[in-house]
Amino acid sequence: MLILCELEVIGLWGSREDMKTNHRLSILKNLLTDQEAIVQNDMVPNVLAAMIQVGFEGLRELIDIAERDVNGLQGTIVKILIKMRVLQRLVIVPSILAQINQNADPFVKQEGLAMLNRLGTLVWESGGLPLIMDLLDQGVVDRQLLTSVLRTSGQEGE
Repeated sequence: MLILCELEVIGLWGSREDMKTNHRLSILKNLLTDQEAIVQNDMVPNVLAAMIQVGFEGLRELIDIAERDVNGLQGTIVKILIKMRVLQRLVIVPSILAQINQNADPFVKQEGLAMLNRLGTLVWESGGLPLIMDLLDQGVVDRQLLTSVLRTSGQEGE
């Protein structure tokens, strides 16, 4: 019950800048270190969501908690971060594009393209279309897969 009250208080602080970062993060970090209260009562998603709402500082603290694997939360935090569109655009898609670009093996390139095919417009948003066009010109990988990636990567109606 105490945890729910603390989360409610954090929510009531709203946009007060002076309390937004420091106090919220310290309370939330303390909650995540309490194994019995948070992990066993399945409150982790709520606390993580509150930390993300704090902004960049909250995201930085989340990454720090994941690096230290506090209470075995690393897997849970990574699962949440992977679902965030901004991290997909800024981290995941560029790493797949780099892997495709740096590897000479056509099978590895094809695997990367298959991953990009599932990420839709994130490829376009991440600036990956020139690499896809280069692969099309080179003729190294399956053209049907390349055209499928191109089709799913653009804006609707393009």
